[in-house]
Amino acid sequence: SSYLKFINTYPYLVLFVGSTIDHSGIPFFTVLAGILFASSSIELIPAMITIIFAFLLNDLIFILVGVLYFKKRIEKNTYNLFKTIDITILEKGLALYKRSKNSFYYFSKIIPGIGKYSPILSGISDLNLKISLLKYIIGSFIYFIIFFVPSIFIGDQLQKNSKLYGVLLLISFMGIYKVF
Repeated sequence: SSYLKFINTYPYLVLFVGSTIDHSGIPFFTVLAGILFASSSIELIPAMITIIFAFLLNDLIFILVGVLYFKKRIEKNTYNLFKTIDITILEKGLALYKRSKNSFYYFSKIIPGIGKYSPILSGISDLNLKISLLKYIIGSFIYFIIFFVPSIFIGDQLQKNSKLYGVLLLISFMGIYKVF
C-alpha cells in the first residue's frame, strides 16, 4: 500500500528512476506508464519526455562505458572479464551494428538481449556522439511507442474488466515479447 501511495504521489520520479535502471529486457516502467495513463493518473507528454530522457541518460552512460572501458579492452585484447558477462551478445550485436548502423540505432532497443547494451556497441565503434544521441532519441521514441500503446489497452482492461484479466493480458504481452 505504501508503494502504491508513493507511485501515485511521485509517478514521474518513479518512471524516470525505473526507466533509467531497468535492464530486464522489457521496459516495465514504460508499460507502467501506459497503465497509469489509461487510469488518468499521469499525462502523456510529461510521461513520454520523462521516460525518453531516462533512456537517453542510460544510453549516454553506456556509450561512455563502451568508449572508456570496453573499447580499450578490445583494442588490447584484454576483455576476459567481459567474456564472463556474455561476449557472444557483444559480438553478435557488434556485427549487426556494423551491417546496418542507422537501423541499429532506431530499432536495437527492441531486440531482446542486445537492446539495453546497444549503446556500448556504439561506444566501442567509431561514432559521432551528437549524431548517435540524436538517433538514440528517435530509437527511444519508437521503443516507447511500441510498448506504451499496447499498455494503454492493458490499463483499460484492468479498469473495465477484472484485474485478473488485465494482469493475465500483461503477462502474456511480456511473454510474447520475450519469445521474439
